Amino acid sequence: MQIPIEELPLGVRRSVDGDFSVASERLGTSLSSAAWSIEEGTSVTLSGVDTITDNISNQFFETSATITGCTLLKCKGTFANTEEDVKFIKIDVIDPTC
Repeated sequence: MQIPIEELPLGVRRSVDGDFSVASERLGTSLSSAAWSIEEGTSVTLSGVDTITDNISNQFFETSATITGCTLLKCKGTFANTEEDVKFIKIDVIDPTC
């Protein structure tokens, strides 16, 4: 499985999507909830509450103002039929002034 990676500078706020559209179509049901967590790393913190629209969970996060490196985000989606799927996204925080 190839995990998408996004490179971002220190000290920014962005959002990330956990797209469960394919799984939703395969299962014939909709995404009812999602739980975001940090699986590994310390350069990103999650902020706010996720929103779900059209089987896509959107979550805001902030990169550290001082810590560079890779953080692995995990999004565990639960569907209306109680089945689950997991998405991973890597955020690589860099210092653009180096």
